[in-house]
Amino acid sequence: MNITSIPLPPPNLFITNYKLDTESMISKLYQLKEIDLGNNVSNIGGWQNSQQLDQFKEFLPLKDLVKNIIKENLDKKISFDNTGIWGNISSTTHYNNIHNHGSIQALFSGVYYLQVFPDSGNIIFHDDLFLNKVEYAPVIGDLLIFPANLLHSVSPNNNFKDRISVAFNFLIKNLNETKI
Repeated sequence: MNITSIPLPPPNLFITNYKLDTESMISKLYQLKEIDLGNNVSNIGGWQNSQQLDQFKEFLPLKDLVKNIIKENLDKKISFDNTGIWGNISSTTHYNNIHNHGSIQALFSGVYYLQVFPDSGNIIFHDDLFLNKVEYAPVIGDLLIFPANLLHSVSPNNNFKDRISVAFNFLIKNLNETKI
C-alpha cells in the first residue's frame, strides 16, 4: 500500500488511495438521505447523515482499512468506540467552514472520497494562526488521516455532480485496552 506523508505542523497528514466498493456506499448514503434529515455541523448546504455508518455492512471494509493502516503505520491498535463515522453529500456550491474534530491528542480524523470530480472542492488544512495552508485535490479512493485538532475546510463544489465522502474520528487506545 502506497502512503504519502505531507509535512504539516506535527503530526503529519497521511494519504493513501485504496479502491473499495464505492458504489454500494454511495447507494446506501442516498438511501439514508431519503429518510434522514441529517446534521448541520460545519457543512454549508449539503447533507451529513446523523447515524453511525459502521452499523451498515457497506461501510465495514472502510473501517477495517483504516484500522489496518493505523496498525501498520503507527504501530497502534485503534477503536472507533464513541467517536463517529458519517457520510457527506455536497451538491453544487456546498462547502465546509473551517473546523476541527477535537483537541484530544489520541484522537485522529479522516475522510474517504467516494465520488469527486474536477472542481468539486478541495480539502484545505490550516495552521492554528491561519498563516499557512495545504490544499489537496482528492480523487476517488483517496483516504486522508490527520490529527483531529488540525483545522481544515472544504472549498465549494463548483461541479454540477455531488461530491460524496465518508468522514470519521477514532481514538488510539492503549494496546492493553482494545482488541481489533
